Amino acid sequence: MQFSRGLLIDLSPLRTSPAFARMWIGSTLAGIGGQLTIVTVMLHVFELTGSTFAVSMIAVAGLLPMILAGLYGGMLADAFDRRRVALISATVAFLATALLAALTWTHAETIWWLYGLSMIIAAANSVGMATRTAIVPRLIPWSASRRHPR
Repeated sequence: MQFSRGLLIDLSPLRTSPAFARMWIGSTLAGIGGQLTIVTVMLHVFELTGSTFAVSMIAVAGLLPMILAGLYGGMLADAFDRRRVALISATVAFLATALLAALTWTHAETIWWLYGLSMIIAAANSVGMATRTAIVPRLIPWSASRRHPR
């Protein structure tokens, strides 16, 4: 069986741009960590409340901040230094996650802390994603001789 080159994933940006490769790896790890955090918070909410409705409200609580921050994240990336915006959003998400861990380890967590910090993490991740998306064109060199398959 013969495959056309246009059907395979183009991995050349990972080879030609070390900065893009680092950002891609970091984004992948951050995405995995973010999803693990969401699942962990949902399991913890279920353990605290025994309510599947309370668990589903974690996703609902993160939805509005995610939408709003995603809309404004692109604007922030255009108005300010993209690298700085990405770093600040990652730091906010990390600090909120660290606070979640500290509250849980000290048994000081409440359902409202879990909802609030989930909202902050969702907003920070949305700003970070919009910013990283805006950074990509600057990391991958474009050649005029290169053609995109249609």
